[in-house]
Amino acid sequence: MPKKKKSTPVLVRPDCGFVNGNIEIRYKDYFRDGTNMHWHDYYEMEIITAGSGYYYINGAKIPLTRGCGYLVTPVDFHSIEGEFGIYNIAFNEAMVSNEVMNVIISVNPATIVSFAPDEFEYIEKSLKTLCDEYQDDQLLKECAMQALLDFILIKYLRKLDAPSENQCRSDMAVMRIASYVKFNFKNKLTLSQVAEAVHLTPNYVGEIFAKKMGISFNSYLMQTRLNYAKNLLMRGNCTVEEAALSSGFASQTYFSDCFRKQFGYTPASVKKKAFRYMPPDIEVDEYEKT
Repeated sequence: MPKKKKSTPVLVRPDCGFVNGNIEIRYKDYFRDGTNMHWHDYYEMEIITAGSGYYYINGAKIPLTRGCGYLVTPVDFHSIEGEFGIYNIAFNEAMVSNEVMNVIISVNPATIVSFAPDEFEYIEKSLKTLCDEYQDDQLLKECAMQALLDFILIKYLRKLDAPSENQCRSDMAVMRIASYVKFNFKNKLTLSQVAEAVHLTPNYVGEIFAKKMGISFNSYLMQTRLNYAKNLLMRGNCTVEEAALSSGFASQTYFSDCFRKQFGYTPASVKKKAFRYMPPDIEVDEYEKT
């Protein structure tokens, strides 16, 4: 009897390796079943145009119907199951204006928004126009796509409890620091490296980060690594050592000590639990191949 395929989160299109610039857009008028649990190093927005099902992110199970939309940020483990009509927009920071990106960095990725029927009609027209621009090769194509994507994202963000534009300006440096950590936490990372990346001094970065976030930079980096490792152990078939190395720890012993202090139990105990909220293992289907 063949062994059951183990469910391991997969990296999709690593390092924003898009074929067509800074964005990829796909539309399926009928998508059935689901996707494997996965994560990626870019942003992804999906909007449901028909059908129903479920969205899984970081352990949460959220129902989906027509008019629902969600935004996935880097390092979030997620998948979907059901029968849908669906738009999938994958993009990196270069495709979005600074003003919109500053808000995106600060929102909760596990939030689903639901557009009213008349409002969604307008969103759907914008999505179709964005797809047309993506498929054609006309003058100022990327400018047009950026404007359309910004508009769709703004409509989404207005549905959330997002910070005001003035707040975003004042917190811009902190949000950039947090974003840099999300993209680079798996590597050896120091406060000095981050400060250099955002063009600030280490002392200033440490001061404003603790003031705005209520937590030190090193503690935030540690929490990011531990949360990622926990998600990896919950869904993957990796060992504790592999989870430690994949999340940026050089030592399994140090990782296990930090994990126990953060969560109150060992990383090994996570692998022994059954997580019923996850969908069944599904082979990579046509949706993921496109």
